[in-house]
Amino acid sequence: MLVRKCKICSKEFLVTTPKNRLTCSWGCLYQNSLRISREQADRKRTKEIKRKCRECGREVVSSAYCPQSFCGGKFGQCFKDFMSKTRMGKGNPAYRNGFAVKGKRNYTGKHLRACSKYRKEFLLKNNYLFCEICGVNANGTPKFEVHHIYFASLYPKHEQLHNPLNLVLLCIGCHNKMHSGVMRSEIFTELEKQRGLKKLFS
Repeated sequence: MLVRKCKICSKEFLVTTPKNRLTCSWGCLYQNSLRISREQADRKRTKEIKRKCRECGREVVSSAYCPQSFCGGKFGQCFKDFMSKTRMGKGNPAYRNGFAVKGKRNYTGKHLRACSKYRKEFLLKNNYLFCEICGVNANGTPKFEVHHIYFASLYPKHEQLHNPLNLVLLCIGCHNKMHSGVMRSEIFTELEKQRGLKKLFS
């Protein structure tokens, strides 16, 4: 057994596993991790990095904490010029001519239009926006998002994907919980039954 002094509170403790442990408890381990992160960030802030601007070729000096590749960073003219040149036509991820957007992103245009249409129709029907799960209503707040009950990533080409029965308006909190899986199972099952989605997607 090895006895060590805690890096944070200086309390002596027995090291069992892992053998490289430097703190006496999880609380001290968390504080030690924060200290290390701050020290690394401080070192990076004081360290200078020199790069050539990707647009004009001039030297750009920035810190290692937030290195820049353009004159004026992402708010400068060089960055705007670079983006304008590289994202023209088929180089633009939002390009919608035929099948220019390949892979999983070829449904994005339809996806956005369906969500926008559902939101407008919901507003016309109810006169204000509210979350269909928790009922949160802030009288017209823009902080609501349209969610596909059967995910677009799983059914990208299904003909019923953008059916209004497969869409639901959620507050940002509920939308995040649905995607993280915190509330997905119970709510999903309920919506699936109410809207007959199994039949639609079978």
